[in-house]
Amino acid sequence: MNTVHVVIGSGALGRGVAAALVARGLTVRLLSRSGTALVPGAESQRIDASQGEALREALKDARVVYQCAQPPYTRWSTDFPILHETILTETARAGADLVVADNLYAYGDPDGSTLTEDSREEPNSTKGAVRKSIVDQSLAAHRDGRLRVAVVRAADYFGPGHDQSSSPVFGAATSGRTMRFLGRMNQPRSLSFVPDVTAAMATIGTSDAGWGRVWIAPVQPPMTQAQFAEKVWAAAGQSGTPKVRTIGRRTITALSPVWPLGRELREMLYQVERPFVAESRQFEEAFGVHPTPIDTAIAQTVAHYRSSVPQAPAARPGRAWRGVVNAAAALGVAITLALGIGAGIDIANFDRTSGGYEAPYEGWTGTPTDWSAGAVTQEGFRNPGIVLDTLFDCTTGMISVEAFGWEIEFRVVSERGVAVHKPIESCIDAGFEPDFVPTPGV
Repeated sequence: MNTVHVVIGSGALGRGVAAALVARGLTVRLLSRSGTALVPGAESQRIDASQGEALREALKDARVVYQCAQPPYTRWSTDFPILHETILTETARAGADLVVADNLYAYGDPDGSTLTEDSREEPNSTKGAVRKSIVDQSLAAHRDGRLRVAVVRAADYFGPGHDQSSSPVFGAATSGRTMRFLGRMNQPRSLSFVPDVTAAMATIGTSDAGWGRVWIAPVQPPMTQAQFAEKVWAAAGQSGTPKVRTIGRRTITALSPVWPLGRELREMLYQVERPFVAESRQFEEAFGVHPTPIDTAIAQTVAHYRSSVPQAPAARPGRAWRGVVNAAAALGVAITLALGIGAGIDIANFDRTSGGYEAPYEGWTGTPTDWSAGAVTQEGFRNPGIVLDTLFDCTTGMISVEAFGWEIEFRVVSERGVAVHKPIESCIDAGFEPDFVPTPGV
């Protein structure tokens, strides 16, 4: 008898679904391309879910499959249909049920109306058409009796561990840095708290009700991005007016020739330029599951990112070094000078290119950074130097330097850096899913 609940995808959503199922006392297997995602109480396997034979083996004892995986945003049109077809086929072959994680793209622009499960699906984007096709295919398989299918739709996510959207806002706020948003700050939007969506998927997957249709998981009450920013800033313990930076259509359009993610974002900007509101009344009434209160959701997310921010040392390293130098003999001075020279060389090697300082950042000369020459870490890349190691986070785009165990965030990679040094391509080649907004300019 099939008893295992199999979660495909180890992002914040997949890990959350796995944890929710473990909390219900179920046997859980988490599948991912890295195989390194750890959820206490769940088995973790390394697998490419687009490969039918390998997936077939991983699903042999599956009772319910939770599809939380997706290709890089820039490859949805080519890769998503193949991935989903494989998952759908192998889930049916295993005799298991399928819960599909989805978003609101298939509805298109609601033109000011509130989205519900009964709204017409009229996608006005390539990615929306891809999503609609996947859902149509899944529900057709349900109607044909191949397997039971339920689709759980969510608005844009925020929450612990969902770094693509949360780190530029919550991660920045916890350290008093500028929060980054897309689009206009004065338009009402619906947001989904990741734990609410994972709870919805686990609820349906462990119920005999809810199959054969689309559900909108619990969403937060609509608010503008400005209101959201104020709540986050205050919850992070910051005072005064929130520090906010926005990137809009004009900038994204200008960057599109050199920024692949920007090209993909452009067709979705209607969600952040005009009202984009959904309601989840049907799911809440059917299952008695409601959204986490917004202040609680924000507080939990702030707590997560605060714990991820390195704590400042009791004394600044610079002062400590000055004390050593002042008290050291000639050998100590020589060591200090050597370290300074090494650090100077590392700084000089940080960017060995020049020119191309105006968009579209062409005509530069020199040698761009070879990210593959360094080590691949859980977050991205580490390029070692004589004294200073350069770190790049593929999720947030943050460039940091580290020396003697001290890590200092430098800046989010710039538009020129994306065009010249091509970190996005390197991250994708290494199996990451970059989804950050570069710093405008050089």
